Amino acid sequence: MTLNERHARTGVGEKRKPRIIVVGNAREPGVDHMMPRISGKKLADFIDACDIVVRFNEIKNRDEKWIGSRTDILVLNCLAKHAKERYDHTLLSGFDTIWVAGNLHSDTLKKALTVQNWHDKEVSRIKCPTYTRLLTWARERSGNPKLLLSAGCIAVESLVTNVRYADWDRYIVGYTFNGWSGHDWAVERELCERHVSAGLLKIPHV
Repeated sequence: MTLNERHARTGVGEKRKPRIIVVGNAREPGVDHMMPRISGKKLADFIDACDIVVRFNEIKNRDEKWIGSRTDILVLNCLAKHAKERYDHTLLSGFDTIWVAGNLHSDTLKKALTVQNWHDKEVSRIKCPTYTRLLTWARERSGNPKLLLSAGCIAVESLVTNVRYADWDRYIVGYTFNGWSGHDWAVERELCERHVSAGLLKIPHV
């Protein structure tokens, strides 16, 4: 089912709001930040029951049981790996849409699409004002003018600011806020916690 088809069928015959969830790279449920303390099977079922599932980059935890079985939107900001190595996994092939933080006409993106056999995917650029505003805020907050944003942070902000999903229930799960030293994880944690406190994001409780 394509993303447009999922958009069209959301809410049909349902009493609940449509749900969209962004899934991070945590290895185990219940031990990392933004993780509900529920069993892996229940969490996987919750993720699969959401109308749209968003993941990012190479989905480092793609073999974990709790993360569900579907990707609908893949957010990319690190294309070099995808341009070098083929990832043969259903979560990195059975999706319809790619959101890119960067130039849609870059040679790296073109090579990544070829290496991953993604030429059938709908590719769109994350709106520049959204990305620029977020990057400016994060750099000022961090005090680091060279700070770069993680794909997970970009995915969250794209979800929160996208008017299409304004009336949806928007969920976040599996964010550990650690990894590459070029990101300020404390600032990204603060941003996500602010969105949760404001009711713009929810953590699953099933």
